Parts: sequence; structure tokens; C-alpha cells
Amino acid sequence: MANKDFETVSENWNRLGAINPLWAILTSDENWDMEVFLKTGEQEIDRRIKQVQEFHPIDVGRALDFGCGVGRLTQPLAKHFEQVDGVDVAQTMIDIARDINRFGGRCTYHHNEKSDLTLFPDDTFDFINSSLVLQHIPRPASLNYIREFMRVLKPGGLAFFQVVNTCGTASNNIQQQYPVLPSHAFNAQLTVLNLPAKMTSNRTYEVMVRVKNLSNYNKPDGDNTPLTPAEHDGVIWHGATFIRAKRSIKLGNHWWDESGRPVKYDDGRTPLPHDILPDFEVDIPIKVTAPATAGRYTLEFDMVQEGVAWFGKQGSATSRHPVTVRRNGVRLRSTPPAQPTKESLMNMYPLKLTEVIGAVRAGGGSVLDIIERGDLNWTQYIYYCTK
Repeated sequence: MANKDFETVSENWNRLGAINPLWAILTSDENWDMEVFLKTGEQEIDRRIKQVQEFHPIDVGRALDFGCGVGRLTQPLAKHFEQVDGVDVAQTMIDIARDINRFGGRCTYHHNEKSDLTLFPDDTFDFINSSLVLQHIPRPASLNYIREFMRVLKPGGLAFFQVVNTCGTASNNIQQQYPVLPSHAFNAQLTVLNLPAKMTSNRTYEVMVRVKNLSNYNKPDGDNTPLTPAEHDGVIWHGATFIRAKRSIKLGNHWWDESGRPVKYDDGRTPLPHDILPDFEVDIPIKVTAPATAGRYTLEFDMVQEGVAWFGKQGSATSRHPVTVRRNGVRLRSTPPAQPTKESLMNMYPLKLTEVIGAVRAGGGSVLDIIERGDLNWTQYIYYCTK
């Protein structure tokens, strides 16, 4: 990437750090409370490290948080690792991160004005984390950073990063297709663990739902012991291992108005994080966005096998909850007329999946898993890589 392009990225994020740094990191709220903001990072990292250690166990010596911003994810990483380094292109963000740092020398923040990571030697980190960052960096630099991730990653370590792609589906050469579930396998128990009774219009919330596979219809009554893989009579729900875009199973949600009419029939989707055996359960986070108009609604959660059917339409119980949506009366923070808006400073740069895989391999790494997540405008790919 040309120096001028990199300088533009640095300048834009320095401005965002001066205008509204918390919103620039998480745009779901215009006026974050700092404690609430930091709590979202704790919850996110606790879930991620748990999943990582189950999927690909790693040492807990040193971690890198790339694109650390004000340290929302860097500080929680210090709960799990002996040393954490946060790197960001914006000095305004780094200054705030240092001011609010609660972990002393265990968290070290670096202002990096280069389109590489030469401030670190080879084989430095056990874990690399980069979420909602690479999508805002022009393509040449993003690919170079991915190669650099592999260089500074220790052998056997794990790199977690997320990029966006405008394509709606994965490349045919790595897609996997799964059979249509038999009728008795469309059977789930959904338990919502956290859901506000009141929401603000157009605001996005993360809800945790406990999902249980009830496809085992031959289990004796009163037997509550989990079944082993060799014993089960039900059907395994396949998770999102290496995309599995076709016929994958996901948690979704719908919004209904007081008359029972659909307002947002297909709002959010989250794939299973891994295979779920019959009679086993998993906690899945899903992002739901409140309707634009204030009023009383019903928020319904259901499972779906992509391209096949919603579980609810096959007789499975869904989970329905009343929600009052209030008008969004938050006033946006104004900026001087001569200055660009916050939104105009935040550009998006998609990467092709094949480009990312090529960059990982060029850096000496390999892809362990890819998870696909889509929203209204972009398809996101989450990569788990090692070397």
C-alpha cells in the first residue's frame, strides 16, 4: 500500500478517536458508558478463548490484539495470557487505551504507523486476535498484515481474525454440502439467557440463547444422562467447520407485531460453533436489531437448516418473547461543518477468500477453520489459522 493511503487510514482513525472512539469501535451505540463498553469485550474474549482452547489448545504466554483501539479486547486478554500487546494505527486510540489500562505492565500498547509488524520478531505470539479491523484497511496492507500474523505467530499458536467479502457464498471448491435432516431431527429446545424487555429502535443487541439438540427420540423417559457418540440414536447437527455453507444449521430470529404479522421475518443468523450431539446443548450469541418503529412486538427465536426449513415449521418449539421498542431519541454528536462525518471516515475493504488463504500460506501458516457469517450488506469470514 502506498504511504499516502496508509497516512489516510491513520488520519481517519485518529479523527474517529478524537470524535467518538467508543462508537468507532462498536457502532451499535452512539453514547457508550465506558463500563458497559468494556464489559462487552470481557464477554467476547471469555467466549472466544473458551472456544479456542476447546478447538485448538494453545499456550497462554503472550497474545497480540491487532487493531486494539482503546483496549476493549486487549484488557480481557490479559486475564487469560501472561502478556498482551495491543497495536493500533491511531495515536488517539492508544492514548485512551493507556489511560484506562487496568492491568499495568501485562498490557503494552504500541502505536504502529507501518503497514507491517516489524516491531515484533518472528515466533512471538501464542495467540493473535483481530476483530472488526482488517475490513477497514485497504487490500494490499490487509493481505500483508495477514502474512505478518503468520510470521509473528509461534509454531502451534493460533491466529483468529475476521474479514468481509461481498460474495454471498463461499468458493465452490471448499464448500461442503450436508444432507437434509430427517423429520425427527428438526427438534430443538431454545432457552434465552439474556433479553432486555425494552429495546431502542434500530439498535442492535446481542442475545445469548442456549440451544439443545432434541433429535434423539428413542431415549427412555427419565434418563437424563448425556449419550456418547456410540450410543446416540438421534442425529448430529453439523456445525460451521470450514464454512459448510450448504444446508448448515443456524440460530435465527423473527420480529412480529401485535397483530401477529411479520415485521422482520429474518433478522439475524448465527451458525453452530461446532457439531452438536443429540441431547447436548451449546450457548450461541445472536445479534438482533430492534424494529425501526416504536411499539410492542414479539421476538421469536428458531433454528433453521439453510435451504431446507425452519425448525418451527417442522413442529419444533420456538422461543417467543414480548419486547417493547422505544423510539431512538439519542441525538447524534455534531461535528464542525468543515469536517467529514464519522461514517465517511470508516471505509470498508472486502477481501476475497482465496486471497486470504493465499496470504496465510505465503506467511508460512495454514487455515484450520473458516466460519461464514452474513448480514444485510456483507458476508463475513472468520479465520482460525496456525503454523
